Amino acid sequence: MIGLLFIIPLAIYYWIVSTIAKGTFRWARNRGKNPWLWSSFIAVALLAPVFWDFIPIHVLHKYKCATEAGFTVYKTPEQWKTENPGVAKTLVPT
Repeated sequence: MIGLLFIIPLAIYYWIVSTIAKGTFRWARNRGKNPWLWSSFIAVALLAPVFWDFIPIHVLHKYKCATEAGFTVYKTPEQWKTENPGVAKTLVPT
């Protein structure tokens, strides 16, 4: 139910952007300008305030995962072996 609070406004915003881009396409075609260029520019300009952070966040996430991701164990091997008897014998080094 809470998803509707996000989906409905985004759908309305997408409809507004597509309507304005279509209007710009018709306007440019009637004036003899490049309609794809003008409507693409308007669509990007209208979508940029919503999705401006997608590319930087994606790049930063990939960088952080590649450089700082890891696995930390706070137990000694002997403590782990006492908590998991018999498992250490089945492990194979790779």
